[in-house]
Amino acid sequence: QVINRLKRNDLMKKVLQNKFKVSSLFKTDSDLKNMRSIFTQEFNEVFSQGMKHYLDGDWPAAKEIFEKTLNMIPDHKDGPSNTLLDVIEENNGSAPDSWNCLLYTSPSPRDS
Repeated sequence: QVINRLKRNDLMKKVLQNKFKVSSLFKTDSDLKNMRSIFTQEFNEVFSQGMKHYLDGDWPAAKEIFEKTLNMIPDHKDGPSNTLLDVIEENNGSAPDSWNCLLYTSPSPRDS
């Protein structure tokens, strides 16, 4: 356990110093590669378009795409598509006026 914690701390230090990109693990880590093997190139391209619309604040277009990607993989409900559809629905289909291209969540009562 101590060794794993030290490895984790070392990796975190490299990430914070911009000496390691976590995204590189998606190409090299066998567990991540296996877990993502169900996602087709078509899915990734369509989902990326949905994310572009979402980040640009064009939530009606994003919603249409995420409704497609939600069940695009047989026997799999896509969690990120589902979450983003929930966010869009919670905001009545439109990006809030305060939209700044981040995942928007309603303020917590603790934030008041």
